[in-house]
Amino acid sequence: MEKHQILEIVDFDNARPVTKILHNSNTLRLALFCLQAGQTIAPHTSPSQVAFYTIQGQGEITVGKERIPAKTGSLITASPQEPHGLRAHEPMVVLAAIAPAPD
Repeated sequence: MEKHQILEIVDFDNARPVTKILHNSNTLRLALFCLQAGQTIAPHTSPSQVAFYTIQGQGEITVGKERIPAKTGSLITASPQEPHGLRAHEPMVVLAAIAPAPD
């Protein structure tokens, strides 16, 4: 069993986005992304399904060629091999569920 108090482990770095792996198994990876305003995670692909849940803040999540506004409570998914990325307009915390976990 793993237990996390998400808002207690949020951590920002002015130089770059912070990524924390909260769970990693063959079937599922949970990654927490903490971005300051203006920070990005460039669009990239994964062989897995990815679901993004915005825990706090506002920004946009790119899926394919679409930039989707994201704010607290938003849930956005990307299909396998579909480019996806993040951009924060204000401090933003996003939980990504990646299934199955990529190699």
